[in-house]
Amino acid sequence: MDTEQNKRYDFTKFIEEYFESIDEEIVMRLRSTDNEYVELGQEIHALAEKFPIFREVLDGTGAVSMTAEEHDAFEQYLIMRHTIDGKVLMQAYFQGHADCHSYLKRIGVIQ
Repeated sequence: MDTEQNKRYDFTKFIEEYFESIDEEIVMRLRSTDNEYVELGQEIHALAEKFPIFREVLDGTGAVSMTAEEHDAFEQYLIMRHTIDGKVLMQAYFQGHADCHSYLKRIGVIQ
């Protein structure tokens, strides 16, 4: 494997090995800088505490039925989860671009 391929392989391995810690850093950054992220997390936690059936639905432990109130709350829960997941995904996208830029600089493709 030539040096260029080694560098690419090393970068790919780095991302694979450290993805979980990168993801944790993104979440920590959002917790410290994004009030909406924090508020949504608190609301999600409160809904899950108020409606324990969410855990049954999400764990897939068999058939469940919900009241209309539980169903409405679960819809709100899913919307908030989607919003939070979108925020994390967007930050991962930006982080990926920053990492790619650094990588391209390091291997001399850009200055």
